[in-house]
Amino acid sequence: MKLLIFALIALTAGVAIALITKDDPGHVILSIHNYTIETSVAVLVIAITVGFIAFYFLFRFLGMLRKAPKKISRWSRQRKSNKANESMIRGMVALNSGLWESAEQLLLSHISDCKKPALNYISAARAAQQQGAHERRDRYLKIAHQLDPSADMTIGITQAELQLNQSQYEQALATLKRLHADAPKNTLIIKLLTRLHIELKDWERLIELLPLARKYGVLPGKECDQWQKQAHQELLMAAGATGNADHLNSSWQRAPRILRQDSDIVAIYAQQLASCGDIDKAIKLIDQQISLHGSNNKLLDLYGQLQGSEVLTQMVHAEKWLNDEHETPTLFITLGRLAIANQMWDKARDYLQCGINQGAGPQAYQLIAKVYDELGEADQANASYKLGLERATNNTSLPGLR
Repeated sequence: MKLLIFALIALTAGVAIALITKDDPGHVILSIHNYTIETSVAVLVIAITVGFIAFYFLFRFLGMLRKAPKKISRWSRQRKSNKANESMIRGMVALNSGLWESAEQLLLSHISDCKKPALNYISAARAAQQQGAHERRDRYLKIAHQLDPSADMTIGITQAELQLNQSQYEQALATLKRLHADAPKNTLIIKLLTRLHIELKDWERLIELLPLARKYGVLPGKECDQWQKQAHQELLMAAGATGNADHLNSSWQRAPRILRQDSDIVAIYAQQLASCGDIDKAIKLIDQQISLHGSNNKLLDLYGQLQGSEVLTQMVHAEKWLNDEHETPTLFITLGRLAIANQMWDKARDYLQCGINQGAGPQAYQLIAKVYDELGEADQANASYKLGLERATNNTSLPGLR
């Protein structure tokens, strides 16, 4: 475009000079030392114009030659950068497609030309992890940290996540502890720590961490509640297994009030109380729970199995639960057990038969067979044993016989 403009200007100037000098071309003499040049004004002007244009393009050309190395270098760098970006993109696609070896090669192939090589090394570490190459994984993460110390948090979280995925729990715990100390509100770190404590079944630490997980929305509230409940259940069972009643009671008091009113938690605590030798306290606890907060089948069944020093009182209390929402096959089995414990054979038979009529499992047949034996009804006892065995054989998921 510029060349065309110059050509038009030169053409216009030439036409103008020709018109001006048509009648009087003029005369110019140039004398330099022993040399003399004679020409017309028009030829001189044209010569000067041509010379100016020639020198102009000469200097432009020399300027282009001077800048050429920089331009070539810039073009080369851009070309390499484009190749590096393309390789990184292809590597990320391969990584997300599960092509671990190909992903690792692509991510590292042009890494010297990448603007952010640390990101490539982090992704390459993920690919190496999937190949079981833990040494390469750790080396890539170390290089990434050296290249970009400001990405320490991102690199650390990646390392902890990879360690956790590989069940390297001790290393993951050490990494996450360091990160959590530096960024106590980081939700991803809290989430990984929560997952780690669940994997380790470290219920003490999990209980301490769950309030943070709830506060920062790391886990849905319902899921936090579920893990909190399970953690306290596990701690109660662990405390009961020691046989130390004080330890057990301490674990119970540590549970939030809302959990101490939960039938599942109460059933576990009562069961552990009984295993520590305090059956009467366990029975009293179940009695209060059912009367005040309702029950479940596990709690009702446990009440019948934990026969304390006042079995008759237990039975009287359990009979109060008839004719309401507690009236289930499990309640009738519980009443049958208590009637057997009190040697009230007719009552026991009636309660157990009610449970059987409502669909009770093999244990009801086992118990009623025992009652028939006590009543001297051998045929009925044998028939009940047989039915109970058939039920147990046909449905192995039913509770075991007692």
